[in-house]
Amino acid sequence: MITGVLLAICAALGFAGSAVFIKLSLQKIPYSGATIMSLVVSAVFSLSVAVILHFDEIIQLPVISFLWFAIVGVITFTGGRSLQYLAINHMGAARSSSLVACSPFFAAVLAVIFLGESVNIWLIIGTTLIVSGVVLVSLSSDKNE
Repeated sequence: MITGVLLAICAALGFAGSAVFIKLSLQKIPYSGATIMSLVVSAVFSLSVAVILHFDEIIQLPVISFLWFAIVGVITFTGGRSLQYLAINHMGAARSSSLVACSPFFAAVLAVIFLGESVNIWLIIGTTLIVSGVVLVSLSSDKNE
């Protein structure tokens, strides 16, 4: 349990740091260039780690799996990352990261609709807190526009 919490905190620090570095890099290069550069570095790193740690499992996958991975990668990484970089460029790192952090809300809604997951008190409380945080960040007077 504690390992998961520590890993989640490290992931949060990584995402927060990347938003700040993205904002710094967007002062020198356009967001499309930053997106492509980020995608290439991320893909090389991720594929290297996956091949080193799970080569046997990767070669046993059906060919159709690679097509699905490619489709998901194009949608999530290329589409999501370019929109996130554009938002950071327009709104600033802190405000855009706060809004991107509402992804658990959308995941919960989609899981209930498409996967039939149940709505419980913790989901309602979490959703309320996420929406409240997004509203507070959106209405803040410290706008970086």
